[in-house]
Amino acid sequence: MKRRVLLVYSNSMSDGHISIGVSMLSAVLKKSYEVKLFDTTFYPKKFDKMREWREKTLEYKKVGGGLPPLNKTDMYDDFDKFYDEFKPDIVAVSATSTDYELGLSLLKNVDVPVLFGGLHATIAPDDIISHPKVTHVFRGEAEEIILNLVKKVLNRENLEGFRGIWYKKEGRVIKNYGVPIVEDLNRLPMPDWSIFDERHFFRPFRGKIYRIGAFELSRGCPYYCTYCVNHTMQKLTKGASHYREKNIDKALEEIKVLTKKFNIELIKFWDENFLGYKKSSMDFLERYSNEVSLPFMIQTRPEGITGEFAKALKKANCVNLSLGIESGNENIRRTVLKRYPKNEEIIKGFETAKRYGLRTTAFIILGLPNETRKEIFNSIELIRKCQPSVVNTFLLYPYKGTEIREWCIDNGWLDPNEEQEYVDTHHGYILKNPNFSEEDLRTLRKVFSLYVYTDPKYYPIIEKAEKDELLYSFLNELYAKIIHGS
Repeated sequence: MKRRVLLVYSNSMSDGHISIGVSMLSAVLKKSYEVKLFDTTFYPKKFDKMREWREKTLEYKKVGGGLPPLNKTDMYDDFDKFYDEFKPDIVAVSATSTDYELGLSLLKNVDVPVLFGGLHATIAPDDIISHPKVTHVFRGEAEEIILNLVKKVLNRENLEGFRGIWYKKEGRVIKNYGVPIVEDLNRLPMPDWSIFDERHFFRPFRGKIYRIGAFELSRGCPYYCTYCVNHTMQKLTKGASHYREKNIDKALEEIKVLTKKFNIELIKFWDENFLGYKKSSMDFLERYSNEVSLPFMIQTRPEGITGEFAKALKKANCVNLSLGIESGNENIRRTVLKRYPKNEEIIKGFETAKRYGLRTTAFIILGLPNETRKEIFNSIELIRKCQPSVVNTFLLYPYKGTEIREWCIDNGWLDPNEEQEYVDTHHGYILKNPNFSEEDLRTLRKVFSLYVYTDPKYYPIIEKAEKDELLYSFLNELYAKIIHGS
């Protein structure tokens, strides 16, 4: 009889896509173990209003209906029942920084080894290994070592020197060196989507519900933005290539097989910078347009959008580009965020995308170091010139492992000794910013799109709407029709 592994997908947001990492771990573990998944996605949680907030600020078009319903049962009771019935030999939890506390909270009645992984486990393992129920923490990407690791844990074999593993032994925490990653993505198996609830596939886009599939073509990012953990990951994985791509044959095989098997209508590529090297992206798009051609969405950088690239994206059926601007002030972008393109390059990228009929989403962060209302209006003016289809606005959150967190600590914006709540970055702000209160930033975020799509001579009306809720509601309804259509 096969031993049993209980995978736990700790997800605080009720509109989450399938986890690529968990689907890969399941595919590997099923080679030797019986695997089941407990998924927290569809239980009521603190971030459930996120979509409602984003619809109100005009980032999303309102969905008329059809979103998957949430569970009506208690998550903790369900987990304990699931655990008791499955009787796993080991529990393996995957979580990000916003979700790891939720994963830990499920473990109260677990009495088998607990292996905890994911991004937060890699960046801040002390937060997790300190929990009394966690016996092992894995730092890095686990697909190539998970079978050997689970075998060793279940057989109580010596883990001394096992790269990436922290574990408890005789009351002590043993911290093995290293953060291994998968250097050749082409050795990985086909992702296992079968373990996920069917509701994961039904996601909204532009006010309608589609069956959406999540894919990766690459891992890592070659850039060093201070608000992202990638620069820390580059340091932790020193000696390995942090940015890696799948070859085109493997990528297309996965897309063809999984989109057919699960009736996918729309694809979301989760690459942090869509196939960051231009030659491979062009080759992929050419074959994708001939062999798949399903509509898809990507994330990339505006300064990298050439006419040739935009034309290839359009031909391949790209329906949305998410493009990071982050700040409209060049000095803040350069000195605070380590993003170096000039405003003219950003504007040109958006203009090129628009010229080829590509829909664009612009990303902006509010509440940055050295930012005043003047700099926020620099962002508004730059976006007005870029003319994206829609704007997504975030409030700065200083995640562990980011350079900007260290700036916030050094400058008294954040006390590292105080417990920090993980908040929805569309609605919450935890920093002691001398220029803005949390309410100030939430108000500016609320009206941000109104400013963007208004002639500056009418800005006094929008400014009045910052405090006049009745006027804001009227303008919001009017601008929703302008931005998203009827």
